[in-house]
Amino acid sequence: MPREAVLSETKRAFIGAYFTMEYSIESAALFNPSIVPHPDQSHLDKGSLRFIMSLRATGEGHVSSIVFRSGVLDSHNTVLFDPTSDYVETPDVLLDPVYDRHLFHLKLIEMAASNEVTAHLLNQLPENFTYNGLKNKIEALRTTPVFPITRQNETFEVMYWLINSNYEMNFRPDHLISERVIFPVSKNESRGIEDARFDQQPVEAQAMVSACLEADRITGDKRWRKEARRAFEWFLGRNDLNLPIYDPTTGGCRDGLHLDRPNENQGAESTLAFLQSLLELRLAENTLLWRHDLNEQSTPRTFSPS
Repeated sequence: MPREAVLSETKRAFIGAYFTMEYSIESAALFNPSIVPHPDQSHLDKGSLRFIMSLRATGEGHVSSIVFRSGVLDSHNTVLFDPTSDYVETPDVLLDPVYDRHLFHLKLIEMAASNEVTAHLLNQLPENFTYNGLKNKIEALRTTPVFPITRQNETFEVMYWLINSNYEMNFRPDHLISERVIFPVSKNESRGIEDARFDQQPVEAQAMVSACLEADRITGDKRWRKEARRAFEWFLGRNDLNLPIYDPTTGGCRDGLHLDRPNENQGAESTLAFLQSLLELRLAENTLLWRHDLNEQSTPRTFSPS
């Protein structure tokens, strides 16, 4: 480039970005928001709610990541976003040093990937095993096959995928929410990270039932009773997959709803969430009937003169 060349600010920024390998994570698209309440609800006006929003961001090469925003929803349902930082930070990534054999097995069951090959490998591992421990067992079985080669290789791929997908992230607490980005880390994410989609849990449905019934008690608005029943019907199959979470044959409750299937494990916490939701609804209905009877008894008798 000639020394006497005069570059605009835009060209200078472009050249600097190229040489520093700067990557614009939101240059192509920013979409698919999900929103949850912020853990800090202090110093807000009455009726306002502070929130955290996750979004899927797509940059050059259509590599996607997860970014975040924060803001406040006020009492007039107006959304006010906090200022967005010009900088982003990636978290410290901590690969799991040790894996719990039982939990690993449960995850394989959830993925419909548990079979005789996984059983053979897991039975050779201690209750808490390492990445290299599993890798050594897999490679030993690969060298001396016991099961059909195709079956083994498919299982190995799934187990490697699962073990490489488990890691923790730590962001610096003094950084703004909008500065945090979850960028592809593992080999499984080389084409980008999908939206931040989470399983649906029975405890969340139970909390919704409780919240709606409390709103009904405070406001007297019958709409909240209807919403409480609607939340309870999530257990019975009125959910994204139209599949029941409560199992009447066992009296238990499945542990949640994945994107494509229920979690077939039926734990105590999930069952208690269902039973508590049912109990709260029954108590609310009985209270309503009691109030109705009380009102009937306290209504003064009247008569019309003949």
